[in-house]
Amino acid sequence: MTDETEETKWGGFTRKLKKQIKTPTETRDWGQVMKDGVIEGFYGNWDKAIDEFDNILNNTFENVHWSRRKDAYLYKAMCLQNLGKIDEAGKNFDKVIEGDPDDWESPINKGQMLYEDGRVVDAIFSLKKGLERLSEDEPETRAECLAQLAAAYGDLEESKREEENIKLALEYVDEAIKLSPDNLFVLQTKIYVLIDERLEKYDEALQLCDKTIEAGDHNDNFQYTKGLIYLNTGKNELALECFSNIESEVNDTVHHYNLACVHAMLGNKEEAINHLTTSLYIDPEQVNELEDDESFDNIRDSKEFKKLEKLTLAHNIAGYIVDE
Repeated sequence: MTDETEETKWGGFTRKLKKQIKTPTETRDWGQVMKDGVIEGFYGNWDKAIDEFDNILNNTFENVHWSRRKDAYLYKAMCLQNLGKIDEAGKNFDKVIEGDPDDWESPINKGQMLYEDGRVVDAIFSLKKGLERLSEDEPETRAECLAQLAAAYGDLEESKREEENIKLALEYVDEAIKLSPDNLFVLQTKIYVLIDERLEKYDEALQLCDKTIEAGDHNDNFQYTKGLIYLNTGKNELALECFSNIESEVNDTVHHYNLACVHAMLGNKEEAINHLTTSLYIDPEQVNELEDDESFDNIRDSKEFKKLEKLTLAHNIAGYIVDE
């Protein structure tokens, strides 16, 4: 319970007007303020950037300065997103969505943000709103929005409609490919939909991987995906070939972990332990994956594996105690 009264729209107008009357000599260059906020955001100073955008939002008028305020809301939303303040970011996106019925970027950006935050249902609603507003003259953007919708429907956890959801995901991504057949994000999404356990269309997914690799676009990404498909379908020799062809950085923990998995399943204990050691050295938290990962069943009882597991767990416990 509070005694404070809610400010009316007219109250907000007069408050801003009084503030400007009290400082007649102050002439703010809102373009420069916006620029200052963008620069602060570029350097990762999110709070300082938000302060600059709030300067605009607290000292300008909704109707007179809408274009400037729209930009301030959008940039502020992105800053809040980077700070992990998803609900506040969503409210700033909503200001633009409500204020500009032709704006399609805000609902799409909001949808992507919500999807990354695991709010799949809300993400779908927002993405659809953006798609409705998006012109047919923007095929590339429409394709990416459709692919994002496909990914969202693929991840939607509704046990009673799982089969329907994956079919919708496939329909959306197929529509996306018609609009932009060479878009890498769209192709990657189609592959992930195809290898979903509800479809298991591995051959078609592998064909798409090969097509993209032959075109010379982002070979490592699609070699990696191809390797995972082989790994999950028990074709370990082929998986090893794919992972070995990836020009990965030395400190890529996931790459070393996958190589460890393949070597373990092929019975190459020494290579498996070497790659697993490297992976755990880079990221000790990977040890949490070992207990339930069947890939290591062939070497789980070896003294080298047990020693590595114990050392990594001890490292994690020590790190936890230090953090506390």
